[in-house]
Amino acid sequence: MVNSKSLLLVLAFGVVTLQCWAVDNDAAWSNLKHVTRAGFYNFVSRTGQHYAGKITKVTDSSVVITEGYGKGAPVELLRPDLTEVSDGAGGLLYSGRNSWAEVASLAGTTMSGFDVGKGSFLVVTKSGKQLLARTIKVTASDVTLTQRSRKETILKAEVARVEYVRAAPWPERVEWSYQELGPLAIFDPGYWPHMLHLSGKISVPIYDASVPENDTPRGEVR
Repeated sequence: MVNSKSLLLVLAFGVVTLQCWAVDNDAAWSNLKHVTRAGFYNFVSRTGQHYAGKITKVTDSSVVITEGYGKGAPVELLRPDLTEVSDGAGGLLYSGRNSWAEVASLAGTTMSGFDVGKGSFLVVTKSGKQLLARTIKVTASDVTLTQRSRKETILKAEVARVEYVRAAPWPERVEWSYQELGPLAIFDPGYWPHMLHLSGKISVPIYDASVPENDTPRGEVR
C-alpha cells in the first residue's frame, strides 16, 4: 500500500491515481472477485495450457470459468495451477509466478507499444523507497526506471518487490455497453472515464524477493 511518506517519493517520479485492490499475492487473487462477469479473460496454467472464457465463480482456492463466450461447460481452475490471468483491456490481472523474468517480459511488452498509457511499474527497494515509472529496462542484475527523461538504476539485490500497475478492469455496465452497443457505446457517459484510463488503477504483484523465484518458462513443469 502506498502510504503518505512513500507517496512523496512516488510523486517525484511521476503522478498516478492508484486504487490498490492488490498489494500482495492473496489480494491479487481477490482482484478476480471484483471483475465483471461479462468480461472475457485468458488463463495460463503451469503446464502451459491456455483457457479463455468468462468467470462465473471465484473462491480462495479456484476460479470457475465457462469457456468460449460463456456458453461452454464450466471448468474449475485451481489457483496453484495457474500462472497468469489477463484481460484484453489492461493485460495482467493475476500472476501465480514470482519471477524476475516476468518483470522483464512485461517491461518488454509495454516498451514495444502494448498497453501504452496504462501500464506502469512500482519498484519498492529493501530500504523502503518506492519508485513508479511507465518505462523500465530490466537485466539479470538490475532495473532502470525512466520517467520524464529521468533515469534511476536499482540493483536487483536491492529490490524488495515489483508490482505492475494497470487500469482497473471495466465494470459490468461499461463492459455490457461495449459488447452490446458496439460503436454506439461512445454515447454512454460511463464509457469515457474507462477509455481515458481515469477510472482508477489496480496493482498486480509480479516479484517478491522474500519468497523463492520461479523463472520456469511457460509450458514447463517444476
